Amino acid sequence: MYVCICVIVKFCFLAMHIVQILSFSLLMSHPPHVSISTQGLFNNAAQAWNHDFYWKCMQPGGGGAATGPIGERIIQDFGSYDEFRTQFEAAGNTAFGSGWAWLSWDGGKLVVDKSIGAANPITDGKTPLLTMDVWEHAYYLDQTNKRADYIVDFLDVLVNWDFVNANLASAQAASSMSLPNVSPGNESDEGFGLREVAQAARIGQRIALAGLVLNAIYLLHQFAIGSPMV
Repeated sequence: MYVCICVIVKFCFLAMHIVQILSFSLLMSHPPHVSISTQGLFNNAAQAWNHDFYWKCMQPGGGGAATGPIGERIIQDFGSYDEFRTQFEAAGNTAFGSGWAWLSWDGGKLVVDKSIGAANPITDGKTPLLTMDVWEHAYYLDQTNKRADYIVDFLDVLVNWDFVNANLASAQAASSMSLPNVSPGNESDEGFGLREVAQAARIGQRIALAGLVLNAIYLLHQFAIGSPMV
């Protein structure tokens, strides 16, 4: 009997994770507006996505001038790698408080942006190609509060241009695809809006809680009657 309960509990947690993953995916796919009721969900989902993307933007022995198609595109859209670097450094250094610097694909061209908190270019309909975390925890152990030094190191020895090239190829391929426009919480649109995403996440949490309660009730019952929990 206990084995059956354990299987049910594991199923509940699996269902919760599936719902959360789908919710976060939907949230990041259609996040043009974030209401107060969904801000917490957005912050957690976006920061998980931002950091996962950030790790892939770095590699040992990376950095230096951009190479491959991204290098050619940077020269086409910015005039030179040095001009791109100037704009990217400025974005990182002027992001007030905690945030991110981005190189993104926007309507057929490269742009440099900065965002504050958990925000990213996806919320503006752009496709991120490269990011640099400028939250202080990203560089404090090595450079204390010297953000400018960290940005120089990031560009000189860390950037994974192979990953950025792969992102550019994907973004260019996606530019020719027609994607549905889903407004948050608009029941007349196809798919889910932010309201539905938040509801799905809450359902996942309730499923997991139900599994825990069921397990606790069974354990207490077995303890009360002095029966082995097998």
